[in-house]
Amino acid sequence: MMYPRIVYPAMCVVVGLSIGCKDTKRDSGSLGDDGLTLAAGSQSAAPIPVSTLPTSDRDKLHSLAQKVLGFIKNKDTEALVLMAAPQDRQKMSQSLQAGQSMYETLFASGGWCGKAVEAWQEEVGETRIKDRQARVKFMDLEDKRVAVVVFQKEDGVWYFQGVDNPSLDTYGSWGVSAR
Repeated sequence: MMYPRIVYPAMCVVVGLSIGCKDTKRDSGSLGDDGLTLAAGSQSAAPIPVSTLPTSDRDKLHSLAQKVLGFIKNKDTEALVLMAAPQDRQKMSQSLQAGQSMYETLFASGGWCGKAVEAWQEEVGETRIKDRQARVKFMDLEDKRVAVVVFQKEDGVWYFQGVDNPSLDTYGSWGVSAR
C-alpha cells in the first residue's frame, strides 16, 4: 500500500519508537529542510527523529533566518547564494560581489544591516507571511523601523531573497502573523 510522503514517516515515528523504521531517509532537496521521502533498499532500523518531521512555516522560517543571519555575520556570500532559489543564484552571486547593491546593503561599514546583524542576539521575532512571501523580524532599529530577512516560497520551499528595513507600522500591517 502506498502512503503519502508525510503520512508514512509520521506512522514510522509512532511505530518506530519501539521497533524501528526501515526504508526512510531525509531528502532535503525535495521538500525543503524538513522533508522526508522513501528510499528503496535502505537498511536503517533506527526510528526517524521527531525533529525531522515537517514543522510549521514559522518554525522553518525562524531556522532559515537564523542561518541567513549567521552567514551575513560571517560574510559568507557563498552560503547566502545557496540559500537563494536555484534560478536566482547567479543574480544573487553577482549582487553579492564587492561594490554591488546587496553586498553594500549587507556589509557596508556603518550601514543599517551591518549594525543590526552585529547587535543580533541569535534570536528572531515575529514572522509575517503574505501569499508566497515571508518576512522574519530580527531587530528593532532606530526611527521606528525593523530589520527583517525576506524569503520567497517556490515549490513548497522557502528561499532567501534579501533583507529589508520597513517601518514598524508597514511591517505590522504586511501580511499575517505566522503561527
